Amino acid sequence: MAILVGCRRSVDALTCTDVSGLPAEDASVRVRIAYVDRTTDTDRQCTSCQQFVTPKDDAACGSCKLLKGPVHPAGSCTLYARRG
Repeated sequence: MAILVGCRRSVDALTCTDVSGLPAEDASVRVRIAYVDRTTDTDRQCTSCQQFVTPKDDAACGSCKLLKGPVHPAGSCTLYARRG
C-alpha cells in the first residue's frame, strides 16, 4: 500500500524510469545492463550497492556512479556490487 503525504511520493509509489532528458546512448546503457526499477531479489537492491548514491529525500530517486539517470532505491542491474 502506497501512502502519499502532501505532494511527496512514498518510496512505494516512486518510479525512476524517466530517461527523456538523457542522450539515446546513455539511455541505451540502462537496457544493456538490465536496469530494473524494482528487483524481486532483495539481496541485490541498489541501496546495498557500492555505486548507489542515496537521495537527500526518502521519496526521491537516487543516482548511480556508473549509470546516468534516475535510480530507484529498490532497483538493480548487472553492475551490482555489494557494499563491503
